[in-house]
Amino acid sequence: MTTVDVEVYLRTLVADIATAPAIGTSVRHDLLLDVLAPLGGATADRQAIEIEAHAYWVRYGSHATGEDLAFTASVDEAVYLVGRALADDSVSELTDAA
Repeated sequence: MTTVDVEVYLRTLVADIATAPAIGTSVRHDLLLDVLAPLGGATADRQAIEIEAHAYWVRYGSHATGEDLAFTASVDEAVYLVGRALADDSVSELTDAA
């Protein structure tokens, strides 16, 4: 699986978690933290909070065009960072094994 494949999968997963109306707030945050875990606790929490802030308006806003763009940007940033963190871990594992 390539980094691009991982990012596509993660982007869909994060967006689905963030926008599903049936998920409670604390559960949603915990799920996002799990997906963003490769970023480390503080960064994952910060990214999850930013995603959640925009996702609320995407879920409930009557006219969410600006928030849709902000939500997409926050998801893209978090997923990119996770993809890089996972790629860095893979490179570390390969160099450590050599």
